[in-house]
Amino acid sequence: MAISYYFDAPVHRAIKLGLQLRGVEVMTAQEDNNSSAIDEIILSRSVQLKRPLVTTDHDLR
Repeated sequence: MAISYYFDAPVHRAIKLGLQLRGVEVMTAQEDNNSSAIDEIILSRSVQLKRPLVTTDHDLR
């Protein structure tokens, strides 16, 4: 079973594209209409989707 990821807005686009080229499913907060959502919403959405959250946000709350 492959893992599908949920990417927060700060994650560089090249990482997403590189994973997708290797067949990994990635959804971004932008694609999910959450690009400006607060941290709690982003984390809650990743839990709701049952996808690990990937972020480069050093102060994720």
